[in-house]
Amino acid sequence: MTSKLFLFVILIVAIAYTQPALNRRTISGVQLKTLPESNWQFSSQAIFPTFLKIRDPKTNKMIDLPESFVRTEVLLQNDFIYALTNRFNVLVSVPLRWRNYFSPDLIQKNKGIGDLWLGGYFQLTRNINSQFFVITPTGQNKNLKPTELPLGEGAFQLGGALNTTFSVFNIPLVLSASYLYRAKDNNKIDLGDQLGLLVSSANYLKTDYGNFLYETGLIIKHRFSDKLNGKSLANSDFNSATLFAGFNFYYNPNLRFGLSVPFSVYHREAWLTDYAIVLNFDLLLRNLK
Repeated sequence: MTSKLFLFVILIVAIAYTQPALNRRTISGVQLKTLPESNWQFSSQAIFPTFLKIRDPKTNKMIDLPESFVRTEVLLQNDFIYALTNRFNVLVSVPLRWRNYFSPDLIQKNKGIGDLWLGGYFQLTRNINSQFFVITPTGQNKNLKPTELPLGEGAFQLGGALNTTFSVFNIPLVLSASYLYRAKDNNKIDLGDQLGLLVSSANYLKTDYGNFLYETGLIIKHRFSDKLNGKSLANSDFNSATLFAGFNFYYNPNLRFGLSVPFSVYHREAWLTDYAIVLNFDLLLRNLK
C-alpha cells in the first residue's frame, strides 16, 4: 500500500509542473509558494475539538464517549514565517495547549506550550514548494502527576512535505504529501512514523461584499506501529480520514480571517469519532528589514 501511495504522489507531482499555482497559503495551512524576500507572515489557528468517541485502554478499541466523561481541548497553533530569500523561508511554529479530562474516577488537566516546530520552506519550482521541519519535545511529557495530561510527544520528530497544485477539468486542486519520522520517547518506545496526504479544492470568489477564499478537502494519514525492544505494540498503528471545509474573508490583501470545520470520518477502526471548529487568522507584513 505504501509503494502505491508514493507512486500516486509522484504521478500527481509530475502533472503539476505545468499547472498554475493558487495563493501562497491555503485555509488548511498548506504553504504553496514562499514569501518574497524580507517579508513576514503570521498565521494562527485556534482549534476547538469535540470528541464523540474515545479509546478504551482495556480493549484498545474506540467507544462512544460516556455521558459521565467530559473531554475538552483547545490548541492555538502560531506560525511565524520569514523570507530570507525569494525561494527560502524559515518557520517557527509555537503551539499552546489546554487539555481537560473529567470522569467519575479521575480528573486530569494541563495547559502550556506544546512541542515547538522549527523548519522552513524551499521553492523547488514555480508550482512545487517543499517543507522541512524538526519537532522538539518542549511540551511537558515526563514526571507528570496523576492529575496531569501530557502536552507533547516526548520525542524528537523530523518531517518533510511536498506541496503543489494541479487542475482536473478546470477545477484547481491542492496536493500535499508528507512523511514524519518519530524517534524514541521518554519511555524508550520507538514511535511509529506517519504518512500523510491532503487533497483539496481551493477557490477565490470576488463579490460586492469583499473577497473570499473557500476550500474543501480530504486528509488521509497512516501511522505505523510503535515498538518496544524491537517488538510492535498491539493496536498502536492506525489509519484516519478527515473531511474539512472552510472559508476565509480578506479584510485587505495582507489580512484575512475565517472559519473551517474538520470532521474525522474514520479513525482507529471507528467511524465519526470527532470534529472541530477552527478559527483562522493570517497577516502579511511586507518588506521589513
